[in-house]
Amino acid sequence: MFERRRFKQTISLEERLAEEVRRLREEAELLPHGPVREAALRRVRQAETGSHISDWLRSPVYSRRSRSVMPLGYYAYVIGDDGHIANRVDVVCDNDEDALRHAEQLVDGHAIELWQGARRIATLRPRSNEGAH
Repeated sequence: MFERRRFKQTISLEERLAEEVRRLREEAELLPHGPVREAALRRVRQAETGSHISDWLRSPVYSRRSRSVMPLGYYAYVIGDDGHIANRVDVVCDNDEDALRHAEQLVDGHAIELWQGARRIATLRPRSNEGAH
C-alpha cells in the first residue's frame, strides 16, 4: 500500500498565495505584450482568486459556528413568459415564512419560484385578471 508523504507547512496558505502573486506579477511585467504575458497575468488572477476564496472560507460569515446567527440565503426567481428564469432576486430572511412573504411582494405579472439552495420553498403564480375591466 502507498504511504502518503505528509509534512507541516511553515508558511500559511495565504502567505504562500501572496508570494506567488508577487512573483508571477513580477515575471509578467518583464514580458512583452502578447499572448505569453496574458497567460502569465491569467495565472496572477488565478492565484489572487485562490487567496480571496481562502479569505472567504476563513471569514466568520462562513464559519459553521455563526451559521445559526446569520440569515439564510433565499433566491426568488422571476419566471418569464417563456417559462425560463428572467431574473433572480436575493432574499435575505431568517426563515421560510419571512422569505415567502417577501417573495409574494415580487409577484407582478410573472410567476416567482422561491428557493433556498437546492430546496424549492414555493411557486407563486400571478393572480388572473379575469374580473378586471
